[in-house]
Amino acid sequence: MVMLQAWYTPSLDISKNVVIWTFGTNKSTPVINFSSGKVGYGQNVFAKRVGFTAEMPSANLSIYINNTQESDSGRYACLVVVPGGEFISGQLSLNVKVPPSPPSAP
Repeated sequence: MVMLQAWYTPSLDISKNVVIWTFGTNKSTPVINFSSGKVGYGQNVFAKRVGFTAEMPSANLSIYINNTQESDSGRYACLVVVPGGEFISGQLSLNVKVPPSPPSAP
């Protein structure tokens, strides 16, 4: 398991803010989101492996990824959309190191 940490200083009513986590640089894959009081999960490689670490809505936007795989390595972005047009965003990179397999007997 890995935790990707993110926080922000929210406006008055954070329940109306939209939070979107994506993975990748060119074609972003949705990872998880929070909108209209509900958490949404993408139908992709992250399904059933990802969640927010805090009960939403929250100023803590951190997520966890269970069963972390080498293919989870890459750039993640977190975007907060505040009603009225304000956007808050941040990016981070994850590098998953997998231990080598033990040698097999000939």
